[in-house]
Amino acid sequence: KDAAIEDLKTKEKNHTAKIAVLTQQLKASSEKAVLLNSLTEEREKMNCILQKLKAAKEEMKASYTEMKEEYDGQLEAKDAAIEDLKKTMATKEKNNIAKIAVLTQQLKNAQKNSMKKPITQHQKRARGRSMGCLATLSGDLQCV
Repeated sequence: KDAAIEDLKTKEKNHTAKIAVLTQQLKASSEKAVLLNSLTEEREKMNCILQKLKAAKEEMKASYTEMKEEYDGQLEAKDAAIEDLKKTMATKEKNNIAKIAVLTQQLKNAQKNSMKKPITQHQKRARGRSMGCLATLSGDLQCV
């Protein structure tokens, strides 16, 4: 009877030890599951952040492309304005050269005409005050 009781007590101790080991393993397994869930949640958060970063990168890329196109358009407009200005300046230069030619011819004609006609006393005095006229680049006559 005592041996049977001792045997039952030993079996109870063994079962209690097995239960303790299994409980510890279950506890460790639960902690692993909690850690695994936490890691999974962190991975999802990181993926979300990564998606936001990718979206921000695409947005910045689009913004850069838009700014570059705008800048290129401004450069093209500036180049066109420079070309227009060059054409305008060339036209003005041609017109000024033509005006100089006309005024030079008028001056030569006036000099020829003044040599043909007898010089009056009034003209002699006027000539004394003014040595002649020169054409300026703007096409005006400037007396000196």
